[in-house]
Amino acid sequence: MSIVLIPGGIPLTTKVHDLLSADDLVFIDNWFYSDWSNKGQFKLRNKDVLYNEMKLPKVNQVRSTGSFNYEEMLLFVFNDYNLWHILERKDNFESLYDSDVLVERLAVFALSILKQDKIDRVIIFETPHAPFDYVFCRVAEFLKIEVNVIKQSAIPWRSLITKGIQGNEPIKLPFHGADSNDRALLKDYLHTKTTTYESAIPTYEKERYDKFNGKIWSWKVELNKVLSNRDKSIPISFLESRSKYKSYRRYVEQEVAYDFNKRNVVFFLHYQPERTTLPEGGIFNQQILAIQQLRQILPNDITIYVKEHPSTYRNFFKYKTRTKKFYETISALANIKLVSMETNTFELIDYSLFVATITGTVAIEAACRGRVAVYFGNSVYQNLPGTIHFNELLGSSSLMEEIINQKHDFEFSEVEEYFHELLDYSAGDLSNDKDYYSGKDYYNSAASCLAYLLLDR
Repeated sequence: MSIVLIPGGIPLTTKVHDLLSADDLVFIDNWFYSDWSNKGQFKLRNKDVLYNEMKLPKVNQVRSTGSFNYEEMLLFVFNDYNLWHILERKDNFESLYDSDVLVERLAVFALSILKQDKIDRVIIFETPHAPFDYVFCRVAEFLKIEVNVIKQSAIPWRSLITKGIQGNEPIKLPFHGADSNDRALLKDYLHTKTTTYESAIPTYEKERYDKFNGKIWSWKVELNKVLSNRDKSIPISFLESRSKYKSYRRYVEQEVAYDFNKRNVVFFLHYQPERTTLPEGGIFNQQILAIQQLRQILPNDITIYVKEHPSTYRNFFKYKTRTKKFYETISALANIKLVSMETNTFELIDYSLFVATITGTVAIEAACRGRVAVYFGNSVYQNLPGTIHFNELLGSSSLMEEIINQKHDFEFSEVEEYFHELLDYSAGDLSNDKDYYSGKDYYNSAASCLAYLLLDR
């Protein structure tokens, strides 16, 4: 079996290293090689490809590799809503006309690799969300070549494998299985979701929270970023920070206090741009569309509160995702209000009829706290008790009525059972039982999945 591997951040463990020299593997990546090859750990071969150094072939160079409908392939790639938003995500986004040419060249490059090397499978780390990776995988799917995605599971220190770039159903592979220690750690992790938000907040969010002294905005922190930015000049960095602050003020000027005495639904916005909405949110990458759809199926007397993700203003800011019209459009919808970003997330969950998200982990938190969560995208917690895909609501008015009246019952034991089953078809170990969100553990778990796939070939 011939495989293309787009490994991204998967680290070079000993287990993976022993499988890398096989002649049936083609590596395609950018910073992956700059990390591994510079350390002398992996030697590039003639058939390997550095994305930032690749020379794209011409169409006539791949037409001779076998029969296929070239125009049909281009339409398959072009007619993809996610692709054009992924292209726009680039800082140097060009016109659509120029982007057409870029996409065509990337598609031709993918064809040259997939057909000339007679590839049977593509393995990629995380759902592709960069132009090259996304186009490459779409061309592979057009050619009916299996694409396996190694992604973070609903247990943050463990990874699993899915089939297809929009697939969310795990492939139930016979991993080594979970031991009593794994199950004890999982029990403790789920327990944090039932206590206070302070004890459950992810490590990376806690670090930002502390850095900002619990506030959403800090000019001191922001100016430090401006002065330490080596990629951009100080004037440009400052203008970007100013734009970010204006967006923050637009939200604050429209936010209201949460009414804990009425029937409400809370929609939690994602930080953007991120893979969890693009491409995993599909058309709901534009979160306003999800809010509009939710408004249409809910009774008018139920208020929808929308809470912005705090990292939108504590982390890197992309103006394209929060334009001047973004909050204005949300606030203009009937009985929809922006709630303060400083409002405790768990209190909002506990005092809501249900919560809504595109693919956010707030759905897991809600399920652990006995609240229903409606999600709109391709989440990693599909079939988790207490979570319902929006499409299910469209086909059943009785289900919505059941949720609104809080009669959609499920037990915490069902949630626990779901996660314990997930242990059996995911891989990974927790090196520090105080940090469930360690990037090192996450990448090592992905390496274990990669090793399994390489051995399985």
